[in-house]
Amino acid sequence: MRNAYYNSLHYIDEQIGKLVAYLETHQLRDKTILVLAGDQGEAFYENGFPTHAGPPFEPTIRTALVIDAPGKIEAQTIDYLTQAIDIVPVICGLLDVPSHPCFQGMDVLSPARPEIDKRLAFIVSRPSERVTPSSAGPAGS
Repeated sequence: MRNAYYNSLHYIDEQIGKLVAYLETHQLRDKTILVLAGDQGEAFYENGFPTHAGPPFEPTIRTALVIDAPGKIEAQTIDYLTQAIDIVPVICGLLDVPSHPCFQGMDVLSPARPEIDKRLAFIVSRPSERVTPSSAGPAGS
């Protein structure tokens, strides 16, 4: 299972390399913001689950978000709770465009972001269903 996962990552890495090469060849690299976001992690049998199904354990809810914005931000690692709803407000911030007031996310690169212990997270878990390593359906099935 891990080998198939790593093979797919290798393929995606090659495709991103082709995209970056195209942007550089056509002098578009400095005008392009690249955003790579994962939708969920994989468990690889951690906590007894083979993939991303099951309760929200750390390996399945912590995902990658990579933003490459030449001339806008320096390379850095930020250990701050970020959600998919934050991507557009971050891009707006990088472009100095105000976020729409109905956006629920925030510009997590902004110095005005709340302290990490004040940040709210949105996670959906179905307590009426119990997923265990030995069952994939509702409790009692």
